[in-house]
Amino acid sequence: MKKPAFLLRLAAALLVPAAMLCSCEDDISGIGNSFASGEVVIERDSSFTVTGKTVLYPDFDARSSVKLVGALNVPEYGSMRASFLSQMLASTQLGIPDSIGVERVDSMKMIVSVRRTALTGDSLAPQQLRIYRLNKQLPAGENFVSDPSQYYSKSDLIGQRSYTLSMLGRSDSLYKKSTFIEIPVPMSLDFARQVFNDYRSNPAVFQWPQSFNEYFKGIYVEPSFGRSCVANVSTVAARMYYHRRALRQVKEDTTYVTKLVNVPDSVTVFSTAPEVTTVNHLDISFSDGLISRIDAGENIIVTPTGYNIDIRFPLPELLKRYQESDKAMTVLDNLLFTVPAEEIKNDYGITTAPYMLMVKTSELQEFFSKNKAPDGETSFWSTYDPVKGEYQFDSMRKYLLNAIEKGEELQESDYHFTLVPISTIIQYRTIGYNQTEPFVAACTPYLEAPSMTLMHIDRAKVLLTFSRQKIN
Repeated sequence: MKKPAFLLRLAAALLVPAAMLCSCEDDISGIGNSFASGEVVIERDSSFTVTGKTVLYPDFDARSSVKLVGALNVPEYGSMRASFLSQMLASTQLGIPDSIGVERVDSMKMIVSVRRTALTGDSLAPQQLRIYRLNKQLPAGENFVSDPSQYYSKSDLIGQRSYTLSMLGRSDSLYKKSTFIEIPVPMSLDFARQVFNDYRSNPAVFQWPQSFNEYFKGIYVEPSFGRSCVANVSTVAARMYYHRRALRQVKEDTTYVTKLVNVPDSVTVFSTAPEVTTVNHLDISFSDGLISRIDAGENIIVTPTGYNIDIRFPLPELLKRYQESDKAMTVLDNLLFTVPAEEIKNDYGITTAPYMLMVKTSELQEFFSKNKAPDGETSFWSTYDPVKGEYQFDSMRKYLLNAIEKGEELQESDYHFTLVPISTIIQYRTIGYNQTEPFVAACTPYLEAPSMTLMHIDRAKVLLTFSRQKIN
């Protein structure tokens, strides 16, 4: 049967767009179709194992702004005796009016200042310290003094003082206002007046640290009694006391009269400072109990000098896990490392290290000698979290990305690290709108106080997070 002409024309009209549609589909990429029918999968893998061992690390840089003095004998820790040698920085001007003569100088004292919270042990325990005047320049390039007696003699004693580091007996108002405990150590009046005259007759001596260090080479501060407390000294300052004459209203019998009286005053003439050399001298003997625990395989970090932990980080296993995925469709999101830790119980307030550095073992010495800071590539840092009982190191994503790029050139030194406590200078940087993050601008080995940290390396967690395109 012959079809009507209008039906043929309609069929032809419908075939044209159909043919055009088929042609367009031939030009569509297969990749586009796959992505359109796929999904993004976020994978988290924490199946990696970290191993470690405690290692003795007796060498440390004893130069620091930290100044420890005192002695401890703790069954869980051992015995420690801390002393320090330090240069001093002079005030460039005497700060006493020219109208006052040397006869008005009454005394001089070395004021040893300790922050109220900067001590370990029993604050009520009686202590005694001695201060000696150095007779030899401290070596500028040395980071350790094996024998302090090379720099002073017993005849160079400036003074000694018994003390406690307790605020008991102080009024409530004074207790709230007092940030520091001051230990005044009397010096001779002859020396005080000599310093006064030298300021007046030869002021150039006090203008520069080098000339002043020739004039007064420094001090050695040592504990001479007590075994229950170690203090972190903030400053030692030589303070000169004098009096001036002034008119004051004075009560005589029932009336007030104006009289010329002595008004006491004081001025600091020189003190310790971060700009000058300070070297700690530490005699530490660890207890048999602590050594036995370490020998039995416990991972314990001890400061100020003693034991660190060397670890093997599972970098080869991380790379293998990454390579098992479709690398072309995988994005590395993050790599986090967390180590559970706790303090070792004791009755002297010895706690965990507040900050921990993780640095490649091959770069450990250079890290501190060149005053480096954690860079997030070969060195990382963490603050101890007492609530969670752990150290979580900052993101190691860049470290893993570098290893992925390195590929077959990976060396064993790339995944061997040392965990070591540090003191830090923390600053903040902006990472977004009204958002900041902390970073370590500078750090040194931790010397502020004795510490013991039990690290549970066997329970350490390495969490790898990456996302990939899953194809249907």
